[in-house]
Amino acid sequence: MVKRAIFKGVLLGKSPRIESNVTLGVIPERLKNPSQLVIGNFALLRSGSVLYRGTKIGKEFKIFR
Repeated sequence: MVKRAIFKGVLLGKSPRIESNVTLGVIPERLKNPSQLVIGNFALLRSGSVLYRGTKIGKEFKIFR
C-alpha cells in the first residue's frame, strides 16, 4: 500500500517520482505564513522523506534517507 501525504501549498514540477511514505508541504512551527513548497521537474523523493513549505528545490533533485 502506497501512502503519501501532500498538503496544501505544494507545487510539483513535471514528472516527479514520489515513493511511498513521503510527506510534502508540512508547515514549520516557527513560520506563521510560509510560502509554497516548490519541487522542480523530474525530482526523486525517496521513502521516508519529509519536505516543508517555504522550500524551493531545483530540477532533478534527489533526496535519499
